[in-house]
Amino acid sequence: MVSKRPTTEPLKEVQFKMGTDNLWQTGFDFSDAIDDAGVWSYRLTGLGRSQDAQQQMAKSTRYAVAPSFSWRPDDKTDFTFLSNFQNDPDAGYYGWLPREGTVVPYYDANGKAHKLPTDFNEGESDNKISRRQKMVGYSFSHQFDDTFTVRQNLRYADVHTLYRSVYGNGYVAPGYMNRAYVRSDEHLNTFTVDTQLQSDFATARSAIRC
Repeated sequence: MVSKRPTTEPLKEVQFKMGTDNLWQTGFDFSDAIDDAGVWSYRLTGLGRSQDAQQQMAKSTRYAVAPSFSWRPDDKTDFTFLSNFQNDPDAGYYGWLPREGTVVPYYDANGKAHKLPTDFNEGESDNKISRRQKMVGYSFSHQFDDTFTVRQNLRYADVHTLYRSVYGNGYVAPGYMNRAYVRSDEHLNTFTVDTQLQSDFATARSAIRC
């Protein structure tokens, strides 16, 4: 989900969507000024989505919410708090199928051509790929005068990914597929800060920014 900035104009949006492969989706996007002067404003977006994958025994599910707040005491200062919380308990199909049988036919011992069904899943029903992530941070800018402006962006992210899968690994004989197993449980934390100082000034012949 992309972080959206608060607006001082009222925004009230709700969406519902349905489609093929049991697609069900709902979302919302609300934003407005908190006080009459528009110094404080907020934005809250959210999403819930579920859909079966093309392959059997696989689906994708996502729940996400992203609150943000802005403080703009004047036209030279802007501080915005940004956050994003997302949970993908089912991340879809991540198997592997060979070229033979999908793009081109494969041939059995009698020389007969075959193709795998388009919904074929070489894995197991308990294959699991999930991801949870939390991101918080802020964006700050202040213009001191016509020459100097400072900006700073900060973000902290916490991401947990679980990958447990039986997947195809080529044919061992006509009609028989070799399979392998992989498991990965990863936890990632990142902290980033970007600070910039901008200077704008002009000479007799040109304008310069550094």
